Amino acid sequence: MLNKRAQILFDVKTYKTLEEIAQEKKSSVGELVRTAVKKTYEDKSKTKKPYSLAEAAKETFGAWKAHPSTDRKLMNSLSGPWSKPDEIFEKT
Repeated sequence: MLNKRAQILFDVKTYKTLEEIAQEKKSSVGELVRTAVKKTYEDKSKTKKPYSLAEAAKETFGAWKAHPSTDRKLMNSLSGPWSKPDEIFEKT
């Protein structure tokens, strides 16, 4: 049951386009908008799977290298005994 109302302003051209599409689909402009919102926002948020650690690492790998505040001494002080940040930096 629909129980919340939203007021949306469109320019004339966009609204006419929506009216034509709604007429073709034997629907209303409101139904087109609700369907578009649902497809764009609701459906994607339900089907979005969480990142795996490997995917997150792959997507962000090396991003810190280009950061202006990256400093070799800082990176060395933050790293644990299991890593060797000096080996990652290019030797200058």
